[in-house]
Amino acid sequence: MTPGAGPSLVSGPAQTARPAPASRLLTPLRQGDPVSGTLGSTSLRAGASVGRTGTRPDVRATDGAAAGTGETVAIQRRALVLNQNYEPLNVCSVRRAFVLVLHGKADVLTEGDEPISGAQDSLYTTPSVIRLRHFVRRPHPRPRLTRREVFQRDQERCQYCGRRGGDLTLDHVLPKHRGGPHVWENLVTACRECNHKKGGRTPQEARMELLKQPARPSTHPAVLFAPYLDRYREWAQFVLGWGKAPAPALASIDGADAAS
Repeated sequence: MTPGAGPSLVSGPAQTARPAPASRLLTPLRQGDPVSGTLGSTSLRAGASVGRTGTRPDVRATDGAAAGTGETVAIQRRALVLNQNYEPLNVCSVRRAFVLVLHGKADVLTEGDEPISGAQDSLYTTPSVIRLRHFVRRPHPRPRLTRREVFQRDQERCQYCGRRGGDLTLDHVLPKHRGGPHVWENLVTACRECNHKKGGRTPQEARMELLKQPARPSTHPAVLFAPYLDRYREWAQFVLGWGKAPAPALASIDGADAAS
């Protein structure tokens, strides 16, 4: 993919989305009206002066879950960061997204439904999806092979008996002392009882069947960012539209949409 090109399979919104200028982001939606019970106490401070006037908005947060409770809350909303070629890069806080836009390093493609509050009870639009103005080169993401990541891939479920949670361990399908490599395809989550029962044997020798064959987790955005799509529905067009999404990921998300 060459820098500046749009995603290969994005149809419509992601390619035609027009960046919102920073001036719009900094224009209050409402000013002078008190907003009781929804203001947070965390200020968005860029650390350096922004703009010709040398000022920066004293931005605080609102949180939908805490609205009307009178409780002060920190910023909890997140923003999706796209590369210049629309490739989903990562997820950052609204604080970080706001600063990137203020410094002219990113443009807002999609705004969130929850506004953030600034000085004198001014409300500002919330950046939900931002696109970097300059292309960032990075190697293809590879999942880290750690104990925690293996448990997460297997949904913290023993791959022999199906038990969830509890005292979980890592098991080498082909034991290490018999040449079994420490790779994704040879590691599974196992409860302590099943691990002890299997011992230094293979599943076939121990007459134990795996629930599924272990494999390296997908690094497609539809899989990496799937946990966020329930809350941030506006991200779907950018996440699912990048490349060719795996069928299981698309099916699960479509199923969630249908259920809702």
